Amino acid sequence: MMIRTRKEQQRGSVFAYILGAIMVLGALVVAVSSGARKNALTVQIDSLTTTLKADITLAEGAVQDCALQYPAAADVDGDGDIDATDNPNPPFPVYGNLSTGGTGDDLEDVRCPGAPGAPPLFKTTAGVRTIRITEDADYTATYINNSTEGAVLRVSRGRASPVWTEAISRVDSDLSACKATAETIADGNCDYGCLYFWFMRRTATSPAHGEGGCP
Repeated sequence: MMIRTRKEQQRGSVFAYILGAIMVLGALVVAVSSGARKNALTVQIDSLTTTLKADITLAEGAVQDCALQYPAAADVDGDGDIDATDNPNPPFPVYGNLSTGGTGDDLEDVRCPGAPGAPPLFKTTAGVRTIRITEDADYTATYINNSTEGAVLRVSRGRASPVWTEAISRVDSDLSACKATAETIADGNCDYGCLYFWFMRRTATSPAHGEGGCP
């Protein structure tokens, strides 16, 4: 039977302490790294949520200003009469080419049909962007004006992102069911999640995946 000397025992205790300290330090590093990643993710979600809300507020303000300042329906297509072919939702904005329907148009290109010259709502003569989220090429802000939806904004992303998914969920939760909805639908537009926001809603049950029961 081998009897360990006191010096050997002390050496073994030191090694045990060192090993324990290394394990504790490793655990602390993992915890700090995990916390840093979590905090960074939270910051990204908060930032994107804030940007989305700011863009929606700006867009709704511009669209409602157009509708309130120029409430009369206009002969948008210039055929001499005013009817649904001009604008199914007068006096809400029309597309950049003065049309409506179809797949919509970039939000930044839409025009106010009743205003003199039907000016763009979101671009200055210098072409300055006012919709911040579309500064990132991953995002698209589409304005849709048709006889089934009404006038609606669809913000989509071209690839998957947990930050985007959480951000649109938060915005959806903060707005009424009849005003906005967040959807992920494999339809070529919302494969990675969309936020729909209605300026004016025509149907109780929206074909664009909106909640039912809305006026």
